[in-house]
Parts: sequence; C-alpha cells; structure tokens
Amino acid sequence: PMTPNMGQGACQAMEDAVVLRNCLRQEQSVEAALRRYEARRIERTTRFVRQSRRIGQLGQLDRPVALALRNTLLRLLPARLQLNQLLRLLAFEPEQ
Repeated sequence: PMTPNMGQGACQAMEDAVVLRNCLRQEQSVEAALRRYEARRIERTTRFVRQSRRIGQLGQLDRPVALALRNTLLRLLPARLQLNQLLRLLAFEPEQ
C-alpha cells in the first residue's frame, strides 16, 4: 500500500481516474479495460510506493549516527538535483 510520506494519495487517485476513463473508452469490455488499466498503472504506482516507503524510513531514523549521516547527505545534495528527481517522478502525461 501507498504510505502517506509523499502526500500522493489524492494525486494518484486523480491519475487513476484519468487512466481508467481512457481505458474504458478504448476497450469493449470492462474486464479488458481493467486489464489495460492495470498494465498502464503498475509501473508508475510501484515507483511511488517504493519511493514513499524510502522517504518514510529515512524520516523515522532515530539513531544519532544515522540521523547525522542522513542530514549531512541531504545538505550536500544539490537542491537542483533533488528538484529534478522529484519532477521526473511527478511528470504525468496520460495517453489519449
């Protein structure tokens, strides 16, 4: 399941709705539309689930050495690199 660490629940639900609508328009049966929908969404949603879990794990570190290492690495990581990674993850273009 999707953890709340990225705040993506509502966003992913809207993407799901767009993709499901398109799949229902393209297929003759609901079953075929649902198979198409799952195939279209599985890779993207898996990326979000994994990334959200990683963020949660990093956010819940409680050992002083691990906290210091995490905080130092985040400070050293260029903001532009962090932003580019986030933008790549969030980019969504539904097929018509």
